[in-house]
Amino acid sequence: IDHVFPKSRFSESKLKKAGVPDEKIEIFRGMFNNLPNLQLLEGLANLEKQALLPTEWLSNTKKADERENYRQIHMLNEIPDSIEKFDEFYLARRDSLRSKIVDLLEFQAE
Repeated sequence: IDHVFPKSRFSESKLKKAGVPDEKIEIFRGMFNNLPNLQLLEGLANLEKQALLPTEWLSNTKKADERENYRQIHMLNEIPDSIEKFDEFYLARRDSLRSKIVDLLEFQAE
């Protein structure tokens, strides 16, 4: 299991340095370890990613067409270039995951 936005980027000092407003720091710290910020990565990919932001990692490891496919497969939607908009990413991915789960459950109930 890997954090889409790396766990190491969520210390108070790193969030401040990245430009996250003080009033959002604790909110971000309460969100980073939840499902919308988690994904399954195979061992090699997980090692390659390390503490890179998702846009950096995707740019370094995937061609443009592969990036779009990867984002779709992993339901990553739009990924911000910086951690400042992590909350927007988190909420959008949470909604996408919720919709997918509801769809799957409804399908199973039929």
